[in-house]
Amino acid sequence: MIRTLGLLMLLSALCCSLADNVELLRTKRGTRFYRVHCVDSETSAVHGFGDTWLRWRGQRVEYCRCALRGRELCHIVPVINCYVSQCYNGGTCKEAVYTSDYICQCPPGFSGTQCEINTNEKCVVEQGEGYRGTWSISHSGAECINWNSTSLRGRRFTATKGYPSSLGLGNHNFCRNPDQDSTPWCYIYKGTQIVWEFCSMPKCPEDKYQKCVLGSGQSYRGTASVTKSGSRCLPWDSPVVKRKLNNAWRANALEQGLGSHSFCRNPDGDEGPWCHTYKNMKLTWELCDIPKCSRRPAIISTLGPRAPTTDNNNKATCGQRLDNTLNRPAFRMFGGRESDITEQPWQAAINVYQARHRKHFHRCGGVLIDSCWVLSAAHCFEDNDKAEKLEVILGRTFRKQNSTSEQIFKVEKYWIHEKFDNESFDNDIGE
Repeated sequence: MIRTLGLLMLLSALCCSLADNVELLRTKRGTRFYRVHCVDSETSAVHGFGDTWLRWRGQRVEYCRCALRGRELCHIVPVINCYVSQCYNGGTCKEAVYTSDYICQCPPGFSGTQCEINTNEKCVVEQGEGYRGTWSISHSGAECINWNSTSLRGRRFTATKGYPSSLGLGNHNFCRNPDQDSTPWCYIYKGTQIVWEFCSMPKCPEDKYQKCVLGSGQSYRGTASVTKSGSRCLPWDSPVVKRKLNNAWRANALEQGLGSHSFCRNPDGDEGPWCHTYKNMKLTWELCDIPKCSRRPAIISTLGPRAPTTDNNNKATCGQRLDNTLNRPAFRMFGGRESDITEQPWQAAINVYQARHRKHFHRCGGVLIDSCWVLSAAHCFEDNDKAEKLEVILGRTFRKQNSTSEQIFKVEKYWIHEKFDNESFDNDIGE
């Protein structure tokens, strides 16, 4: 009896010592195992055992790992600007020096691992395929399950299958519409079962000007996603368009309407909204099938006025770019013409030396404002690199290709605006 009581006490102590975020699962008859997962104390993101991730700790970055019993082990690590940005909506990408993990510094109104979540989006436009807000309650009042939860393994839509970011899925539990259903939905617990249910979110007021194009359609923010030939548009963050000029990772993607969706847009001033698509198994682009608006609305949100133009008989003027667009076809994929560096001689490339790779890597662009002065952005120098690690290149047309006309200069010293704020990016000026 005493031996039995001691065994019961031992089992009770074992159960009580398990963290709340350790799951006890039965794999087959007569056996059990513990599936460990960690819930980030800062973001509530769910991570499996052995997963690593970065997170902000004030102005610094922590590297975290999910350890036994659901414990998160974190320590401060140095970060640098990402070689290729992984952030949406104008977020600033930082990557750990010694690992492949990255983290995004999001502009106001956005959050998430890749700044993909729009915290100001409070309603659904049409079917809600492009909804990226934070609603997480179903029609029955149940809380949605995190798309990254291990309990969703085997389901069609999760944060670990295919390219989830293109569908708005990630390490969160917000309502989404990845399968073009009638409205956003999510997985929920109903008793002991996992089911899906539509979300109880409001519809946005209908705007008829989201279904037609004004002018060339640069201000179009509707949800059309079919080309004139009937082809389906590719998402702007599809891996196959990452090397294209117009994609969801551009610094100004937000103002151009590009993001983790496949809606038609006109980011380059073409004759109308267009999108990337496959035609005859080849990646191409095509104008979209969107009707013209019958009249202009009273109030239109646009990207702002164009710069004024002057007629100087196409002669170059100091400090002004030579107008070489009169006979040039619009650049996209076909028919474009490469621009020579002589058409914008003030452009500079700022590179930084990385000892790990023993060579310089591109950091930022700049503008030559005097013979020995280059104006750039303060956030380019947040890593406090020593001036001797930096170099400035003038006269190079391609970032990774040497040019006979280029000049390379060492940096003697640089300054960051004394009131630069690396959270709001106010006074983002450096020279």
